[in-house]
Amino acid sequence: MAVNKYQPHLIVIPEDDANRQIAVEFAAGCQTNRLRIDTVGGGWTTTVNLFLRDYAEDMRRFTGRSIVLIVDSDSKPDRISNIKEDIPKDIASRVFVIGCFDEPEKMRTDLGSFETIGRTMAKECIEGIDRIWQSDHLKHNSGEMNRLKIQMCDLFRNLGK
Repeated sequence: MAVNKYQPHLIVIPEDDANRQIAVEFAAGCQTNRLRIDTVGGGWTTTVNLFLRDYAEDMRRFTGRSIVLIVDSDSKPDRISNIKEDIPKDIASRVFVIGCFDEPEKMRTDLGSFETIGRTMAKECIEGIDRIWQSDHLKHNSGEMNRLKIQMCDLFRNLGK
């Protein structure tokens, strides 16, 4: 089922297939019609360029739309903050950039399959807890996750189920 672009909703743009798998499982765990997983970007720079080219303008028309870019930091601490600098200021409050510190494949050793990771993220979001986000792979996302939780977890808990 497609999201209603005139209602509050979230679009996720994953950098690669591993992130897409996690996002799909997160969406399944949320059981909401207000979340859409879109095309894999094909690398972090391509994902950012795809967002800027194909999504930014629509966000100005559909003010209930929020977007999550899932990009790997590749062990570069400034990657997410550098990407956020490229987000247009007028829509920046509705754009979130998150991802694992290295690569999602490395998370599987500590956190389980991509299915387990995505479903756990959804469960914890709905329950208002964040144990998985405190792992070494994800804790660098705390600022973005706090913003995202305020805006989106209430949406999944209260709307569109």
